[in-house]
Amino acid sequence: MDKPTCPGPYRKDWHPEDIFLVTCPECGVAIEFWKDDASQRCPQCKATVSNPRGQRP
Repeated sequence: MDKPTCPGPYRKDWHPEDIFLVTCPECGVAIEFWKDDASQRCPQCKATVSNPRGQRP
């Protein structure tokens, strides 16, 4: 029996630039984005930051 895998996007063809840092506009902390993230919550000030590259899966 095959081991179950995550049903998420297939990332085999991703490149290093598909994961990037964005500076929180509220407090200046670096937030890690993956290219298919719509937004992230800042770990310090809890602001919601939209993906500036606007990419969707």
